[in-house]
Amino acid sequence: MPARKYDDSTIAEALERRERGESRGQIAAAINMTRSAVDYHCLAQGVTPGGRRVEFRNKTAVVKRGKHLVRLFSPIEDRLVEGMRIKGISIAEIARALDRKPVSVRCRLQALARREEAGMAL
Repeated sequence: MPARKYDDSTIAEALERRERGESRGQIAAAINMTRSAVDYHCLAQGVTPGGRRVEFRNKTAVVKRGKHLVRLFSPIEDRLVEGMRIKGISIAEIARALDRKPVSVRCRLQALARREEAGMAL
């Protein structure tokens, strides 16, 4: 396995800056990280600019990331994903059940695990 390109402190700094509202380009230039890496780590950790919280009502929220739209996971979907995974259901099967891509489910499970480990509420 290749060595990690960015250490934990660099990633943490990128996440903190993004939460404070800095643009992805500003962050990338300031800490010598690629913009796509900033995007990935923010997405994986569920970090949004300005600490903005997305409210879910009856419909799933959709946000624009770069040039495409991303359908965010609702709290109900989070519970479904975690419950299905605990039952041993594969990521591919979970993705099919929720009409999502497997990589989306995998990244969401990683983000949920990190939040739980950090003691953060969803």
